[in-house]
Amino acid sequence: MSQGKMAKLNMLFMIIRQFRAFVIAICLLCVGMLSLIAQQPTADEDVVYLKNGSIIRGEITERIIGESIKIQILGGSIFVFEESEIETILKAPKVYQAPVQQPYVSPKEYRRELKRTTPVTSRKRGVYNMFSYGFQPGPDTWSDVVPWPTLQWRTGYNFNQFVNLGVGFGIDAYMPGGTIPIYADFHGELGKEVKPIMFHYFFQAGYGISAWNNWNFQEVGGGPMGQFGIGWKLNTRRRIEWVFTAGYKFQAMSFIQTNGWEPFPLPEPRRRETRVFRPLTLQVAVGF
Repeated sequence: MSQGKMAKLNMLFMIIRQFRAFVIAICLLCVGMLSLIAQQPTADEDVVYLKNGSIIRGEITERIIGESIKIQILGGSIFVFEESEIETILKAPKVYQAPVQQPYVSPKEYRRELKRTTPVTSRKRGVYNMFSYGFQPGPDTWSDVVPWPTLQWRTGYNFNQFVNLGVGFGIDAYMPGGTIPIYADFHGELGKEVKPIMFHYFFQAGYGISAWNNWNFQEVGGGPMGQFGIGWKLNTRRRIEWVFTAGYKFQAMSFIQTNGWEPFPLPEPRRRETRVFRPLTLQVAVGF
């Protein structure tokens, strides 16, 4: 073999050896990169997509199928959402970011931001309590219109936002005297999802027990009572609700109207009469 051919073969072998070293170096580099990637955390987190467009990332700590979920976000805060508020729930890799120094936030600014980002809530299934105060305009002895007061307490069980069943009692004032109504309570709200303001309705039926009589009435007796109405419920971020209602009430009462004072005696003979009072009611209630 000539020297020219030998030189070409030596050069070819040299090129092959250099290429093999290059391939080995590339393979070692790839293996190192893969090992670094494998060492990175690959844990997934829960991603909750809400119907209002919000996206919540964290770990679901509790889930009641068909009712609600609890999700803990980065930092430890826990939020509760009803199933009716949720569009879908997915798993996704956690998003890791290098820690950066956060600007100082005053307690006042933090509370303001927390109030802005915390969703309003509504009473979930369970026991409810409502305290209300209002007025029911009606006539007095001289046929003037007087804003007679009404004070009520209701308690019962909340099955869902549409159906709440319970009992109630209170104190109502009328022209002849006062009554203690004891009644069955049915109320609820209309709407597909929890909103800050929701339409409210209520029905009540029971019996008003005579509690006292006014100065020119005797033998005041109670009777059947009922009430129904509509209004607006205001949900808050602290599980307290405010309800403003207007309604129509009826209360049957019997009494004997007596001589108020001399020298204006009432016609004789005195007789017992029964009257059904039908006042309009305006009430403000707080529920918890």
